[in-house]
Amino acid sequence: APVIGAAPTIEELRSKIDDHTAEIKKLETEIADYQQELATTAKTASGLQGEISRLETTRKKLATEIKITENQIDRTDLEIEKITLEIGNKDRTVGNRQATLAEGLREWRRRDDESLLEIMLNYPQLADFWSELDQLAALQKQIQDNIALLRSLRNELEVSKSETENKREELARLRTRLADQKMLAEENKA
Repeated sequence: APVIGAAPTIEELRSKIDDHTAEIKKLETEIADYQQELATTAKTASGLQGEISRLETTRKKLATEIKITENQIDRTDLEIEKITLEIGNKDRTVGNRQATLAEGLREWRRRDDESLLEIMLNYPQLADFWSELDQLAALQKQIQDNIALLRSLRNELEVSKSETENKREELARLRTRLADQKMLAEENKA
């Protein structure tokens, strides 16, 4: 069971985002039905009753559009939260990789201070010497791999931060649209 007050996981956020997406699709189907109803009413109904029916359908359509915008706002909030969690995870991974890289570089520096002759004299068996050289080569590869991974993670972080900024802009547009839709709904009530 989730801990009360615990932050949602990325998977939980994805699930909530999917729920909002499904709800938006359902509401978009409702709007299409209202649109068709409006087209039918415009062709078949005339007079005061037709106008009342058209206004009622328009009101329902507008209410549904408001629900869509509210769901889009909620979904965008969740997407921002998910991206923020992903950025935090990548930041932690970068920190861990930097620590690993620093340790590898310290070890490399320690070993690099010894000359090849000193290394050979430290190992009475030639096989031990070759084993040490293999370990040095493996350490060098590990350092190179960590550097490549750090570059990749930094690029991913930049993309994620850019994506977050885009989502924040989308959220601002959706909130403006919601305010406009609510104002229009109020005007239609009058």
